[in-house]
Amino acid sequence: MPYAWVFPDRVVAYKGINVFRVYKNDMKDNPREFWFSTSIHETSDNSEEIFDIRELKSYSKKLSTAEILKKAIDKKEIKRED
Repeated sequence: MPYAWVFPDRVVAYKGINVFRVYKNDMKDNPREFWFSTSIHETSDNSEEIFDIRELKSYSKKLSTAEILKKAIDKKEIKRED
């Protein structure tokens, strides 16, 4: 079966920062629940460019994923990839 790269799902676009979903083994049908990336090209679970939202100071089980990510962007925990 041919293997083709597809764009990862964008979870948040906020204040000029895009946050994308990360996938186990780069397989689109295996999204990670808590791992994300600000790079559209770093979506594998073995990349150094990803982060776990549970490790952010802004993380709270009471907030949605989008709310956590936006709060972390506001607090500069997540910055734009240069």
